[in-house]
Amino acid sequence: MMIRVVAQLLLLFVFGASSFAAPSVTGVTGTISNGQSVTISGTDFGATGPTVVLFDDFEDGTSGNAIPTGSGSAVIGQWSDITALGHPTGHYSSAESRSGSLSYGLIFDNDDTYEQIGLQLSDISDFMLCYWVSIGTVPAVPDGANFKMAWLLDNTLGNVASSDHTIPTAITSLPITRLFVGSDDSQMWDYVDGEWTCPSWSTDTWRRFCCHIHGHASSGSIKMWETTGSGTSLVINASSIATKRASSVWKMLTLPGYGRADSNGSAWYDDIYVASGSGAAARVEICNNATYTSATNCAIATPTSWGATSITATVRQGSFGASDNAYLFVIDSSGAASSGYAVQFGAGGETPAARKLQNVTGNRVSLH
Repeated sequence: MMIRVVAQLLLLFVFGASSFAAPSVTGVTGTISNGQSVTISGTDFGATGPTVVLFDDFEDGTSGNAIPTGSGSAVIGQWSDITALGHPTGHYSSAESRSGSLSYGLIFDNDDTYEQIGLQLSDISDFMLCYWVSIGTVPAVPDGANFKMAWLLDNTLGNVASSDHTIPTAITSLPITRLFVGSDDSQMWDYVDGEWTCPSWSTDTWRRFCCHIHGHASSGSIKMWETTGSGTSLVINASSIATKRASSVWKMLTLPGYGRADSNGSAWYDDIYVASGSGAAARVEICNNATYTSATNCAIATPTSWGATSITATVRQGSFGASDNAYLFVIDSSGAASSGYAVQFGAGGETPAARKLQNVTGNRVSLH
């Protein structure tokens, strides 16, 4: 009897421990190249992955042309008509790009006509947004600099009164809806005057934000990761907060949300990724460091199927070179990241049994 009880306790411990384990990647098959499908094997990926709503690297346009809306306007999904907001659509730009040769560019001529792109959403309450952004000139510096990089709205297109934002009017703390770029060098990611502010911004410098929001009137949560030249950090981790009204769902995303008038104000976005569903925060990324928090460059893949031990995803190369060495990560819906799995762009993946490891240096290996 004692042996049986001990065995049952051991099984409970083993299964209980595995349910909280971080993902582990054991193999990747397929070619690590832009637009190619790969299959990732391992453990503890989580049973539910993201529903990819949109991905766009803006490489299908012509510099200076307006970004289109409707079918075919993005690599995955489509941009929505936002003329009801009174702002012209953004344009393809070759002035700056994070990946490829083009990005989404915008200017801030005045408060009424700054450029903007939008995405109509299908009544969602769990949301993930990743994007790279570079600011040429922060709008309206030094007096009242104000650039809200994204707005998540809970009302139909065309009605953007303050009460129609993602959250009750009295709460203005959602970084994705009210992200303020301050000119004060002392400002960091803090709750200041009802808004989270970001660090002093280096102009013409790309940085990436990935923000996951779970919507609830009282027990919502927000996680935001920031990737800079110093690494990738979880800069906001808030829980048990109001992230939307009890009766609302999110219906529209706009990038940017707002920019204060400035004839010199400019910004660029690239590699925009949007996902929804209970597994919205789960994702596959390819980065330039074996440790996720030390990565200064990451490209997010777009999963097409997701299981606890196998994921199929389309590679997005981002700014990596055609033969760069890199590391693949699986991040589960809680935000836990696997160890980096060594890959090389342009090379075909192999099953673990067929991998021959040579030139081992630390955690990096050359695959032959």
